[in-house]
Amino acid sequence: MPTIRERLIGAWSLVSFESRLPDGRTSSPLGRGAQGHIVYSDNGIVSVNLSRGDRVAGGSGLFQFRSDDEIAAVARGYMAYSGHFEVDEERAVARHHFELCIDPALVGTLQERHVRFFEDKLELSVKNASEVNGVGNPSTLVWQRV
Repeated sequence: MPTIRERLIGAWSLVSFESRLPDGRTSSPLGRGAQGHIVYSDNGIVSVNLSRGDRVAGGSGLFQFRSDDEIAAVARGYMAYSGHFEVDEERAVARHHFELCIDPALVGTLQERHVRFFEDKLELSVKNASEVNGVGNPSTLVWQRV
């Protein structure tokens, strides 16, 4: 039987992304049409890109030529990070080291993703997504192998 690490290797496309609010309701942090990819390489690098599904090009051209207000609006609808990862097989946890991230507050952090495989999908659950200063909501991301 392959290890969790072996099963993770490859590219995955986002199926759903939901967070549980303190009152028990669920929300979709990047909207219902969120899109994304996660790639686990066999040499231990993970790369993640998540985007709102309703982002529009608009604006004043390429990113580097946009106003600060336009850039802020674009960045709010996007999450990206990469770095090394390892798997705790006993706990079924993938540990992501945030070495590069669109949000500099997360660079240098270590984030755990609880791993579950079902049917032909991968579920990564986060106990406290986006937790930096003790604030966060549990989130679940479901992925389909590309």
